[in-house]
Amino acid sequence: MENILDIIIPHYKESKEMLDNALNSISIQEGIDFRRINVIIVNDCGNPILDDELKIKYRKLNIVYLCNEINLGPGLTRQRGLNASMAKYVTFLDCDDEFYSNAALTNVIDRMEQYNDNVLVTSIIEEVFINGRSFIFKHMPNEIQGLHGIFYKRQYLVDNNIKFHNELWHCEDSYFYRISTYITKIDAIDYVTYKWNYNENSIVRQKRELDYSIVAFKDHLNQIVFTYDFVKEKGCAYGIDFLNQYLVSALIGMHILLNSTYFSDKALLDSKNGYKKRLKDIYNQYIDVFNSIDDFEKVNLFKSEFNSLSSTNPKIKKPNDIISFINSIGK
Repeated sequence: MENILDIIIPHYKESKEMLDNALNSISIQEGIDFRRINVIIVNDCGNPILDDELKIKYRKLNIVYLCNEINLGPGLTRQRGLNASMAKYVTFLDCDDEFYSNAALTNVIDRMEQYNDNVLVTSIIEEVFINGRSFIFKHMPNEIQGLHGIFYKRQYLVDNNIKFHNELWHCEDSYFYRISTYITKIDAIDYVTYKWNYNENSIVRQKRELDYSIVAFKDHLNQIVFTYDFVKEKGCAYGIDFLNQYLVSALIGMHILLNSTYFSDKALLDSKNGYKKRLKDIYNQYIDVFNSIDDFEKVNLFKSEFNSLSSTNPKIKKPNDIISFINSIGK
């Protein structure tokens, strides 16, 4: 009997209590034949938090526990779980998160079976800590800015060689979700399956912090190129114009950040200069793509990126002459 779903859980510094919550959210799922579900936990050289107590508590779950011999990072750790999967469908659950309701999995499986989906994007609830005082829950419909709440037909991933990139330690999730959702028409439902819990020590949360963003900037730039080249070769399900606009928009966003107060500290000037050179090299490599987009559309792409970045970084200032600003990418 074929496994219907494999749930891949990477872990590194998370606690036993976090894993307990994640496993509990799986164990309470209704309408599921647990004989057809594997929970693949991959330890990326962290503490071995799956002890005998948890194994006994969740003995009805088929738990596969893998341990990396060296620290591989989140992308390649998830890839090891993917490599071990033999199920019809796969999804990712971070060790510090949980499934939102006890009907999440059965509803998703029924939907994918009915529509023969390659990719199903659901909605998520994000737990947000406000001003160090209280939590709110943010509803994020059809979220495709990460791996949360997305379900994949495994054979689709295999047939198209969709994998986490071995050169990306950061932005590995951005690369994976883009290449997997840009080469096929996705199915999306505003049904919450995933609860993204607040964990101030998680890598995902650190991505929002200044220092982490600076360290990861090179990977941000590289994943743009890796994504564009992969999708262009495979064929973009939404057309070449969509792909070209993605490239230009993403590079404009990086240009906005490079000219923001992120890099105002003297200690960061060397990094800034190196990233500017890399950005110019990419611009010159794809200059034909930039030239294929008219100024009106470039302004629209700039506004979209600026609004997104300034919503979380209010110190970012809008230039008076947007077109001149964009054209300065390659200078």
